[in-house]
Amino acid sequence: MIIGHGATLNCRSVGDRALIGMSATVLHDVEIGEDSVIAAGSVVSPGTKIPPGSQVVGIPGKVKGRVSEAHLESLRWGIKVCVDLARQFKDQGL
Repeated sequence: MIIGHGATLNCRSVGDRALIGMSATVLHDVEIGEDSVIAAGSVVSPGTKIPPGSQVVGIPGKVKGRVSEAHLESLRWGIKVCVDLARQFKDQGL
């Protein structure tokens, strides 16, 4: 999972490989399916259930479509970069 700068999460669950955009707000009891993208600045209403692979946009956040395979590949790459950096920092004692 990647969580953008300034995002606020108070949700029930976030699936694997999800991306929460910068300054997005995800309110209580929200369930986000794996491989989903919450767009920057979106506000997801309490109790919303986001199906896997969904692209959510707006205020209130609504499913606007499916995440493309190209976007999923980009997410997987970004997650790998973050994990690799975390390992490097740990190895350096940071």
